[in-house]
Amino acid sequence: MKIKVYSALIASFIAFGGSSFGAVSISIKNFTSLTPTSVGVPLVDGLGVPMAKSTIFASVGMFSQSIDWLTVDIPTILSRFSPIDATSPGLGVYAGSTPLTNSSLTGLFTGTDFGGAYPAGFSGKDVYIVVGNKVGTNLSGSTALAVYKAGTFTAVDGAGNASVSASATSIDSWVYGKKMTLASQPTNGTVFYSFPTTPNASAIGLVPEASTALLGALGALGLLRRRR
Repeated sequence: MKIKVYSALIASFIAFGGSSFGAVSISIKNFTSLTPTSVGVPLVDGLGVPMAKSTIFASVGMFSQSIDWLTVDIPTILSRFSPIDATSPGLGVYAGSTPLTNSSLTGLFTGTDFGGAYPAGFSGKDVYIVVGNKVGTNLSGSTALAVYKAGTFTAVDGAGNASVSASATSIDSWVYGKKMTLASQPTNGTVFYSFPTTPNASAIGLVPEASTALLGALGALGLLRRRR
């Protein structure tokens, strides 16, 4: 009997140890190269200019419920979004910390997250990248968003490891956002990269909350009236 108990304890210890050392590696970016023939989908403002450094939040995760991307609003997107890593520093930081930002490149973001094991329910689910304007300290305060569908969370191997590459480089896979023409090139401050400016949809703009867009329109209307 003691031998059986010891055997069970050892098996449990091995199983626990194997899962604790397993790790999921997730890379996220919206370009594949920075060369004279750069490939990617820069994030731009309303004029097609790459968004300034440190003005973008990016987080990777899944959605807990299905979404109609033609009619959804920003509060619904944020409430249904489950980041891969909600507590510790990394790409998926969402609550209580700062998500990945475009701290060195205009219009572009890149990073890698080693967040440990998959949270329950992630393996095999669709991968989404949610990008928002930097308002406050995390993505939950964003008032304008774009969303990219980036494949699936691959299943872990026998050691509990998995590698996920979420590259937001296809304009057609941005399920939420405004497709725009790139008006100027992304830069790191000294080098201007060369991304295609054609076809017309060569960049993606964030979609603002309906209330924010309405306030902006009313403000413009008021300014026009004052000028008259």
